[in-house]
Parts: sequence; C-alpha cells; structure tokens
Amino acid sequence: VGSVLRTVETAGAGRVICCGTTPAPPSPSVLRAAMGCADLVTVERAPSTLETVLELRREGFSVWACETTERSVVLFDTPPPRPLALIFGHEEFGVSVDVLEACDAVVEIPVYGLKNSLNVANAVAVALFDVVR
Repeated sequence: VGSVLRTVETAGAGRVICCGTTPAPPSPSVLRAAMGCADLVTVERAPSTLETVLELRREGFSVWACETTERSVVLFDTPPPRPLALIFGHEEFGVSVDVLEACDAVVEIPVYGLKNSLNVANAVAVALFDVVR
C-alpha cells in the first residue's frame, strides 16, 4: 500500500480508498514504503469495496476494475473517462464478482510471460500512468 501511495502521489491522482482489511496509514510498514507520500495523498478507509464502488458511481465517477476476465478489455486501447476511479483487487483473489458486476468496465493490462498478472503495486503504476497521460 505504501508503494501505491507513492505512485498515486507521483501521478498526481488525488485519493486512495483502502477497503476491507487492506492496511493503511498509520501502519508503520505502509508509512515506510510510502516514503513521505502518505501525508500528500488523501487516504480513506471503507469496510466494503462494493459499497465504495456504488458510492463512487453516485459521486459521478466512472469505475473501472483492473482484472483479467472474459469481459475485460485492454486498458491501453480504452480511452479513460473523467472522472475515473480504478479498483484493484486482493493480491491472491483479485476483484470479487459482485464488485466486477458493479463496475462500469473491466480493464486488463496485457502480459506476455507465463504469469497472468502483476502484483497490485505494479499494476497500479502501469494503469494509473496510462490513465493520466
């Protein structure tokens, strides 16, 4: 999460919402990895990813889940709407089906090796910098 906060700050994005059991500041390990960026990014906590997606949509955000599924489209081929919220899943389990169904779109980062995904911090960096360019 600390690496995600660094990426969000350097990309100029405004907010990170940590859902469920995701660690967040003031966790010492998060603060250490954030390298001072935890104070520069708005960090919120929310108990439910699904409720967060629904609230973001009520606020006027388009919401994209970053996940490899049968319905996903390639991130790089899809012009991002504004405002946009990106949803990233659990390192092991990904984004849940109910959250995927609540999102406006599901996008994937193409991979070319044997593994089918990046870790969350790397996926955030790739997706966020593509969206803000």
